[in-house]
Amino acid sequence: MRTALTTAVVISGLGAPVLAAPLRAGHVDSDARWVAHLDLEAAGHSIIGKWVFQQARAESDDFEELQEILPGFTLEADGPIRGITVYGSAVDMEAHGGWDSFVGVVYGTGQLKEWDAHIARVIEAAEELGGIQMQVDGRSVRAIPVEDGVVYMTLASGSGGRHAMVFAFHPPRLGRALDVIGGERESARESSLMPKHGWRDGTIAYFAAEELTEFGELEEASRVLGQAKTIGMRVGEADGRFFAEAAIETDEPEKAAALAHIVQGFVALGTLAAAQQDGDPELRRLMRLASDLRFEASDSTFVASFSHDAGSVVELLEESAGDESWGDFEWDGDDW
Repeated sequence: MRTALTTAVVISGLGAPVLAAPLRAGHVDSDARWVAHLDLEAAGHSIIGKWVFQQARAESDDFEELQEILPGFTLEADGPIRGITVYGSAVDMEAHGGWDSFVGVVYGTGQLKEWDAHIARVIEAAEELGGIQMQVDGRSVRAIPVEDGVVYMTLASGSGGRHAMVFAFHPPRLGRALDVIGGERESARESSLMPKHGWRDGTIAYFAAEELTEFGELEEASRVLGQAKTIGMRVGEADGRFFAEAAIETDEPEKAAALAHIVQGFVALGTLAAAQQDGDPELRRLMRLASDLRFEASDSTFVASFSHDAGSVVELLEESAGDESWGDFEWDGDDW
């Protein structure tokens, strides 16, 4: 339920134009342990993104429900939502207090202000929702109970018709997030979570996290991955080519080199298995792309990269989507 609120919550305007889709390090708290960013504008202008949006509209029943809450909601390059950033100071969000550290910032157009007004009218008309007004660090905040907590909201507008939606599930964290955005508190500009060589043009999604060994379910996997300390990943499209990159920082150069050899071995085994006459058809499709995978170890960092014609990747996705073996997969949004 909490993640479903990412498109229907707090709006906080900024004093300067913020209709920028790339990740803004100055809007992420310095205590963040993980950060993720989705650039919907870049996605809407890409071959891959357009295909994903088309599939989402065709396969999901959630759009009608969303449009009841957010009139005019759509997934397009020029849609009302241009970019979404989420972060937290807890690596394991399901641990005690993990969700209290969660913050989200949704960047978009003036439509966001209209959504906030619409949500306010819905809350006012439905007293059973229990929405209330309160003060957080001198700011007027709307608090709305949800299934497993409370979402805290406020509204302001920036210059030039720019807007940003900021939301949290803990009042002090919301106040802190607004201080970071306003430049009153230290941000993550110098954090290891930020892209080391700047924002790559065409990036659609970015994710980075620190200290994977603290995340319960990944603890064993982290040991296999050379006792990874930090991981960063991004996917996108540039000049008609889809790209995916991952960098895993370890504590020793030898571990990074060993990880590169291990991954290369897995790829080789996959190629051999796909070549068998009775091999898995899905594996054969995936291994068609194996020649475009690149691995290297630089100091204590393992880097994996992939680049391929975006149209061909879409064809592969369409083949996979039509495969009967995918028919048993179902996702229930209530699991969130």
